Amino acid sequence: MNTPSIASVSASLGKAPLPAAGPDLAARVTTAIQGLLRGNVQGLNNVKATVTPNGAAIQSVAADLTGVTVGGLQTVGTAQPWAPTPGTETQAVIPTVTAVANPITFDGVPVTAKINLTNVGATFGESADGNCGVVLKSPGASQPLHGTIAVTAPAEKVAETVRAEMQAALKPTGIEITAFAATCTTKDPHTLAVAIKATLKESILSGEVDGATTVTVANGSQFTVGQVTLSSPNPLINAIVSVATPLISEYAGKTFDAAQYLPSGVVIGDVALQGGSTLGATITLK
Repeated sequence: MNTPSIASVSASLGKAPLPAAGPDLAARVTTAIQGLLRGNVQGLNNVKATVTPNGAAIQSVAADLTGVTVGGLQTVGTAQPWAPTPGTETQAVIPTVTAVANPITFDGVPVTAKINLTNVGATFGESADGNCGVVLKSPGASQPLHGTIAVTAPAEKVAETVRAEMQAALKPTGIEITAFAATCTTKDPHTLAVAIKATLKESILSGEVDGATTVTVANGSQFTVGQVTLSSPNPLINAIVSVATPLISEYAGKTFDAAQYLPSGVVIGDVALQGGSTLGATITLK
């Protein structure tokens, strides 16, 4: 399988040269980040950045996305990618890039995130219009991406999203989910036990259904959904459940390897899972 690539992210940083003062450079980087977040995004005025200059390059970037609201799948990247004029480039490494959000909201789910990346490859330079800018290099085998990504979200809000997705999948069957609750418990740092309790309705029939499964991660990137059990004390509701079984069996007991979707420069060393009232995952990149 051909490994996919991650497109380089580029941004203009205003009139050349690159500011030598941190506050001036931070203002330009803040504007650049706001320009990269396109689509159904609200609260971009809440974006803040702190930047430490390093001559013609940057020593560190710390972005705060708290208060940003994202609806739907977004595109990250400028409408017109920036590129330096040949001969003006400065190859560099940004030692520290961090981003926090407390929270950033995705489709109604408030997500707390903390990203720490080290040694991010970059090309600085000037363009023909007199602006300066930066191109962040795509991670590859010769320059892998290192760091950690930690995200958490309220379990109740995640359950609401899961319910909506399940209801959409069941819509063709005529089955309605009138109540739904899910509990995730950490069995160990790499395994979550998932229990659900739902009320299903079809025509005049209605009753409770209990379900259970596990989610396990191994070797950093291999996620396995355990066997799914669904049952109801009402035999008529069990008949309704049997209609939904084919939809579930597509995923149950199967392993999905995230590595096949990552380029060679992004290798997941570990994923630690968190259950309880707050769900979370901490990803460590090798």
